[in-house]
Amino acid sequence: MKTFIDYVDAFRSTPEPTEGVPCRIAILNGSTITKFDEILKVILWENKIKPEIYIPPYSQHLSTISDSYGELYSFNPDIIFLHTDIYDLIGEKALTPYSSGGDIERLLNEGFERIKKLLFHLLSNCGAMIVFSNYSIPVYSPLGIHESGKNGKYFKALRRVNEQLILYTETFPHLKIFDFDGFTSSVGKNTITDLKLYYQGDIRIHPNIMPILAAEYSKYVCLKVGKGKKAIILDLDNTIWGGVAAEDGIENILLSPADIGKAYYDFQKQLAALHDSGILLAIASRNNEKDVWEVFEKHPYMVLKKEDFAAYRINWNDKTVSITELAQELSLGLDTFVFLDDDPVNREQVRLGLPEVFTPDMPSDTVYYPSVLQSLPVFGTLDFTAEDLERNKMYAAEKERLHFAKGINKEDYLKSIALRVRLTSASDNNISRIAQLTQKTNQFNMTTKRYGVNDIEKLLKAGCVAVAAYVSDRFGDSGLTGAAIAVPKDINAGIWEIDTFLLSCRVLGRSIEDVLLHSLLKQIKEMGGSTVKAKLIKTPKNEPAKGFYRRMGFALLCSDANMEEFVSEPYDRGYPEYITAEEEF
Repeated sequence: MKTFIDYVDAFRSTPEPTEGVPCRIAILNGSTITKFDEILKVILWENKIKPEIYIPPYSQHLSTISDSYGELYSFNPDIIFLHTDIYDLIGEKALTPYSSGGDIERLLNEGFERIKKLLFHLLSNCGAMIVFSNYSIPVYSPLGIHESGKNGKYFKALRRVNEQLILYTETFPHLKIFDFDGFTSSVGKNTITDLKLYYQGDIRIHPNIMPILAAEYSKYVCLKVGKGKKAIILDLDNTIWGGVAAEDGIENILLSPADIGKAYYDFQKQLAALHDSGILLAIASRNNEKDVWEVFEKHPYMVLKKEDFAAYRINWNDKTVSITELAQELSLGLDTFVFLDDDPVNREQVRLGLPEVFTPDMPSDTVYYPSVLQSLPVFGTLDFTAEDLERNKMYAAEKERLHFAKGINKEDYLKSIALRVRLTSASDNNISRIAQLTQKTNQFNMTTKRYGVNDIEKLLKAGCVAVAAYVSDRFGDSGLTGAAIAVPKDINAGIWEIDTFLLSCRVLGRSIEDVLLHSLLKQIKEMGGSTVKAKLIKTPKNEPAKGFYRRMGFALLCSDANMEEFVSEPYDRGYPEYITAEEEF
């Protein structure tokens, strides 16, 4: 694991990349966090993100929020990390909580109300996603062991503040909570602060802990800019079990809930948990397929099962070939994959041949394998949705579709699967999923604008039209997989512009986009629109989107290497008869 010095040295020796997804980040922290921005930049550079970071002067993290015309708001951040601690709540009473006549609950509540007012001001005046740290429960109380008994009020009251904070996020979807209390527990509450550094320079986060904290922050940034990963491609031998299946035999494979095989067992448990949360699993193994499935079927401690894998390549091809084929089979971009392999030669081959694939190093000591998944900043989602839980079922259904489609021409196949599209307006029920689609969809995405829930809420309040498309067929429900947003540009002249138009890669090739456009244009016309403008902002990944507007009868206004602009009247384009569309507006 890299140390504080490693990151500082890397920042000094690494030229700032010229390419990467831009992101403006504000870090508001009341203590001294020297070099923290440098560490965070290095981590984000590694993830192809080009950050610009604003940190206010020392101890001005709260006054910065109050100044509506100050540097924070002119910086216009995309994401704000706001850290307040118990001293911001109750000042020096944090050291003498019971000297106030025992009314520590009142003091904490009053302090939290002050923080909430500042937080509300920030939420109301800034469109950024705000990541607010909850409060670390102290390790010391003047009551000693009695703090956890019936007379203890300090820790209980602070826990209730943390609970209130969670409830507050229900009112503001663009407010996220960073579990700082959990973080301090994981790294050690007695070690997170070096007392000498604290008293000399108000450094409350030990330099050795800063890289770990920066890695946690980077997870939010990666997800905010659409860098979250959708799938893990796994090697097998000496990666998810110890030993070589073809040579050692099942009885000698290291994998068990105890002793030396426990690290592999726990690693598989963590992979299974990610699978349950919606991350796809796939295999790229240079092996004999018969030997591999024998381990899966007969080893008593295999956690992962064959059916847990959305796709696999078990052969003697190079890993780059296998991974490319897996991406094509799953209809996912290479940049959505994480590749885990114990062999440094294979990892380097993939890094060179497929640089889009995120290929982290694996520890030389297998006991640290379970910690790998915890440290990666690329899993998860900012707004967890029902589609996340159902994703693996949806890919299983896609396997059935592909099997059924063999030997049938495309038109007959599409006519036979009973395609159904349900179209609705954006609402509280689906806005999180729409935001998630903007953050993750790359291939069929006309403008690749990344939105949070609060961004879409603002568009809706400004009078935009937003259509959500739910897709299903005889094999299963694909969920909300398409979205379109149009904004009024000149109401009096009837001019509208399609701001966002996207479709999940899972439902490409079925003309769902035709139905979505038909419904969007119908809504625009009902709103009095007579002219519809649209843009295609070209990216290396949205090749499937190119040509769509022209195919649907839009006239090309202008074009250059980066963008095409179109215009049309909002007349009915129609859609294939094999699709049943149901509008619920």
